[in-house]
Amino acid sequence: CLDKSGSMSGRPIEMAREAAIAAGETLSERDLLGVVGFDEAARWVFPFGEKGDGSEFRKAVGSLRAGGGTDLYPALREALGELEDASVALKHIIVLSDGAVAPADFDSLLKRANEARVT
Repeated sequence: CLDKSGSMSGRPIEMAREAAIAAGETLSERDLLGVVGFDEAARWVFPFGEKGDGSEFRKAVGSLRAGGGTDLYPALREALGELEDASVALKHIIVLSDGAVAPADFDSLLKRANEARVT
């Protein structure tokens, strides 16, 4: 989940894009990954699925621009929804944000994540 809100403008969004790409580069072509960009809304920037050769992944993440408010909850819920039913051994959600997010019931999402063995 990558924060692309207005508070991420400038160097913060650049660092978040670089970190997301670096994390994705550690995976093989057949590994599954996805990127949800969020401001006041959440959308799949790179839909959850096989990474492939990485070119589309890098292009998608590189296209993110900062703007808008910050609501992590829908992005985290969306990412968790994909991972809950994924038939893979390891499941992780990485949140890249400056931390200025709207309050929400994150405890319920964390409980679901724990039950689905998603870190």
